[in-house]
Amino acid sequence: MSFRRTAAAVSALGVALSLSLWAGNAAAQATIRIANIDALSGPAASIGSDQERGMRIALDEINAAGGIKSLGGAKLEVVNYDTQSNVQTAQSQAEKAISEGAVVIIGGAQSAPTLTVSTVAERAKIPMIAGTAAAQEITTRGYQYTFRLGVPPSLSTRSVGEDMMYFFKSSNRPLKTLVHVYEDGPFGGSVQAIYSKLAETSGFKLEAMSFKTGSADLSGLMARLKRVEADGMVFTGYTPDCITFTEALREANISFPYMNLGTSLIEDSYVKAIGWKSMEGFVGYQYFNQHLRPKGNEGGPVKFYDAYKKKYGFEPQFTASFGYTELRTLAKALNAAGSTDPQKLRDALSKVELGAADGHIMPYSAVKFDSAGQNLNGNIMVVQALKGRFDVITPVDYATAKPLVPVPAWSQKR
Repeated sequence: MSFRRTAAAVSALGVALSLSLWAGNAAAQATIRIANIDALSGPAASIGSDQERGMRIALDEINAAGGIKSLGGAKLEVVNYDTQSNVQTAQSQAEKAISEGAVVIIGGAQSAPTLTVSTVAERAKIPMIAGTAAAQEITTRGYQYTFRLGVPPSLSTRSVGEDMMYFFKSSNRPLKTLVHVYEDGPFGGSVQAIYSKLAETSGFKLEAMSFKTGSADLSGLMARLKRVEADGMVFTGYTPDCITFTEALREANISFPYMNLGTSLIEDSYVKAIGWKSMEGFVGYQYFNQHLRPKGNEGGPVKFYDAYKKKYGFEPQFTASFGYTELRTLAKALNAAGSTDPQKLRDALSKVELGAADGHIMPYSAVKFDSAGQNLNGNIMVVQALKGRFDVITPVDYATAKPLVPVPAWSQKR
């Protein structure tokens, strides 16, 4: 082959490669790859899976409405990476997600894996939006690429104390001793710090009892609880553990005047396992209520509730609204950035404000992050299981019932 023919062939090959690369880049712009890194199996699967389902509702709405307008209508693509509720797996999944082209990470329903994933994201300078993961350290390490929607211990201590004391004051009962049963990981440790501080400031005695997540035999814990005379009990752990714990309480005939089962109470799997009759009077937390009517998006909460129930066949659980809000917040930031460049997206997230007009469905005015990446307005509602439904007790402005104290004993429920 002559030099001229060889040069022409090389030139033609170069043009073909350029066209191929251009076409590949154009195709890449058609969708924006988002990594959902969360517990979709393992002990924390119920909260990670529910959060992921909430994301899918927002994903359907955003893409159906034309995608990201500032990026030519680019559609969002959410790719799941299962941490299996495990820290080591979370790290490898985060590294895999970034290597596969994710421009942003969402998820973060479980504390320990979220701490690891956010560290990987920070090193790679990839933005991350975490949902309900409660560990204080998530937004106190000086990270620039981590944002959190949920409430950390430092913001919830005061409200948790006021909400709990409201139950006792409303029934003219003193709180002298409180038992806190908690899983021995970052989640449980963070909540234990709340109650330790409350005990110091409020003057009640705190009995702290930890357990290992996934424990099938809680007989030792039950023996310890039987020896304690307390006015109230608070449980902190993941839903499978809460089911095991409640069944053990029922078997051992142990109850307290005030019984707070935390975030697990409203989980569908918990309700099915324990039953409304046994749950009567139990207290827990709820971030979302379909009866809310936020100004500017009055029909938003019930619309989300109906879409979720139609798609999955059951009601949204504890974390679904966070998944929905994560994706809505990200979509607004992408539109503002007009780019998938991680630095520009990070800067847009630091300034984003997701209000009712943007599809905000939570019980506060708007999502807005402080300099540490913490949602300034996040809050939580306290609910109680009363006559087969969850009634809001606090904030009082949202209340649908008065608190019931003491909780009926097991013998009364039978």
